[in-house]
Order: sequence, then C-alpha cells, then structure tokens
Amino acid sequence: MREDLVMKMLFSNEEIKERKIYTLEESANILNLSRSTMLKLIKLGELPVAKIGKQYRILGIFLLRYILSKTKPKKIAEEVRDELSWQSRLDEVVSAIVERTSKYSSKEIEEDIRSALKEVREKYGR
Repeated sequence: MREDLVMKMLFSNEEIKERKIYTLEESANILNLSRSTMLKLIKLGELPVAKIGKQYRILGIFLLRYILSKTKPKKIAEEVRDELSWQSRLDEVVSAIVERTSKYSSKEIEEDIRSALKEVREKYGR
C-alpha cells in the first residue's frame, strides 16, 4: 500500500528524522495523506501522537513505523532492484556518451542537444 512512499524515501534527499517532532500538516505531507485521513488514523490509534492544546505533534519514528507497517517487503525489494538496475543502465549510457563526446567541446555538445530538442519539439508539437 505505501510502497511508493518507501521508494520515495529511499531515492530522495529528504529524510524522516526519528527524533524530530512533526506537525499534523507536515506528517500528512510526508505520508501523502489528507488531514482528515490523518485524524482518522490518530482516532483509530494507528498513529501515536502528542496533543498540545489543540495541536497534534508526531515523532518521526512513529511516521517511519507507520510506513513500514503498511509495506510489503518483497514488493519493495523488487522495486529497489528495478530502480537500481535502471540507474545502472543510465550510468552506462551516460558513460558511453561521455566517452564518445570527449573530443568535442561543451559548446558543440550543447548546440547539438539544442538542435535535437528543437527537432523533437517540432515533430511532437511541444
């Protein structure tokens, strides 16, 4: 259910800090849930919170535990493997491009890219 969220966490620069205290809005954003869904989770006891006045505060570790409780490890492993495989293929392509273009100046390469983009945009109407 939340595999997409785990993938986002694995391959992004953002990090949920275990000891950081998050607001309800920050938590909803992290979990990609609406405020009303967050309130339902809190009411059902699925997400431990501290209530200060009328404001909810959620410890990062509880967000991480919630995400992990909703994931399927096998599916995550497959998605990570696919993502790493894709990144590896991309690295190979980039290395090949660098190798083949090393005799050209950056300006020449930039002009070729601009020309190719122009052709693609004209062809596909973008």
